Amino acid sequence: GLPYTNFKERHLDFVQLKDAILIQADFRGASLEGANFQRARAPLALAGVWESGEKTVFRYANLNDADFRGANFKGANFDGAGLSNAKLQLANFWEARACKANFNQALLDGADLSKGEFNRSSFWKAKMRGAKLPEASLIEAGLDEVDLRWANLKSATLIEAKMRGADLTGADLSGADLSGADLSGADLTKALLTKEQFDSAADRNVKSLRFVKSPIPDWLAKVLEKKEKSVEN
Repeated sequence: GLPYTNFKERHLDFVQLKDAILIQADFRGASLEGANFQRARAPLALAGVWESGEKTVFRYANLNDADFRGANFKGANFDGAGLSNAKLQLANFWEARACKANFNQALLDGADLSKGEFNRSSFWKAKMRGAKLPEASLIEAGLDEVDLRWANLKSATLIEAKMRGADLTGADLSGADLSGADLSGADLTKALLTKEQFDSAADRNVKSLRFVKSPIPDWLAKVLEKKEKSVEN
């Protein structure tokens, strides 16, 4: 394995790190376009913006089946990258850009995608329970059958997003733009949104809907708090 490896600001486009063990590796400011991280293990990796302001680039990189739990991807670029089946619980994608990326069946429970750009990306069957997506841009994103229970989608842009069969139980959609979104088969039980928002969707043949404000349940808040502390330690 390669624990505690320093890759800061290095040019490593198309590097082969398949099956590598990269515990707490530092990729800040590095260029990793087209890199192969398939099945790599890099929990708690640092891959956000470096002190110089240089952003980490993962464009078209292969992170399928990789383990990046608790990693910091703040401001990183994942355009066209593959992250299917990746373990990304509690990862930080704050202000990250990942347009036309593949997050199919990825594990993103408790992850922070606030203010990120995920336009036209696919999240089919991804697990995003309690995820934070306020002000995230998900225009024309594929969110079919995604588990978004108790997720924070305040003021998110979901224009023409495909959310067929998605579980949005208890999700906070206040201020979100659902114009032209496909909500067919979605579960919106106890989701927080207005009738006006709901009526703006293109397909509203939902599985369940109750316009009831419901905060995140105590049991989930405690679980997320415990996980966050374990990552910090």
